[in-house]
Amino acid sequence: DNTIDGVPVEVFNTPSIIDDEGEVSSAIAVQTTNTKEVKGIFFTVQVGVYSNTLVPQVLKAFRELNSELVSSTQVRYTVGQFKTLAEAQNRRDDVQSTVSDAFVTAYENGSRITVGEALQRINQSGQ
Repeated sequence: DNTIDGVPVEVFNTPSIIDDEGEVSSAIAVQTTNTKEVKGIFFTVQVGVYSNTLVPQVLKAFRELNSELVSSTQVRYTVGQFKTLAEAQNRRDDVQSTVSDAFVTAYENGSRITVGEALQRINQSGQ
């Protein structure tokens, strides 16, 4: 049984409805996009991997937040979905005022790839 007191466990692990104290709160609700569900190639700015499934307070300022469950206890957060490396680099420069070690990475059809692989595949497809 995957419930706690009859409530599905997923409800307790959803970063968008649970605050830092474990209370349901729509006032601080944070929507994230699951990177595994995004089709095509895009660049994004990684802002951290956290062991808590709740969205860290420092990341709540970012509206275009993506998340990826990388293990049963770790979530990778990125900001934005950009078609060009230049757009992602500009966003990284902005984000670094909040998260100093933010960096650009890339995804293709929900899987993380290197920036070099993304550029190569974009060039090959003529996009």
